[in-house]
Amino acid sequence: MPHVSCSQPVEADIQTIWRVFMDKIENPDRYMAYVKETRFLEDADDYVVREICTEDMSLQERITLDERLGEVRFQLLNHPLFSGEVLHQIVPPALEASGENIPSAVVKVTMDWTPKNEEAKAVERTARADIEQSIEEATLYIKRMAEQLERQKHLQG
Repeated sequence: MPHVSCSQPVEADIQTIWRVFMDKIENPDRYMAYVKETRFLEDADDYVVREICTEDMSLQERITLDERLGEVRFQLLNHPLFSGEVLHQIVPPALEASGENIPSAVVKVTMDWTPKNEEAKAVERTARADIEQSIEEATLYIKRMAEQLERQKHLQG
């Protein structure tokens, strides 16, 4: 697939957003409607290998975490059509170059898949709009989940 990226400001602290990232790893069916089954094939100290099954296919991905950088990488493994990864990032609140304060963290989801063959290129051409929409919806859902958790935390605390 092509390079697709989407960002959303999130009114939640970084730890809350990170919890949502971890939930997305453990429960992908909550975040992606087409997931029918999930299996963890390997669990090492610095990565996991996960298989996601849909009605049409299954795919394996190596998931690496870097909490210090606020990044989760989902690297495709042995996919017949594509190679590449999806990167989830938390961009912390910061100062603009102008000195203006940016009060919210930003969640950024970037898909960077490369077609391996002509069949993959055809899929890329026909499915590009759907993929862009899927990345946008996933990013927005992460935002909503984190903000909901943040509100619940403040109501309890």
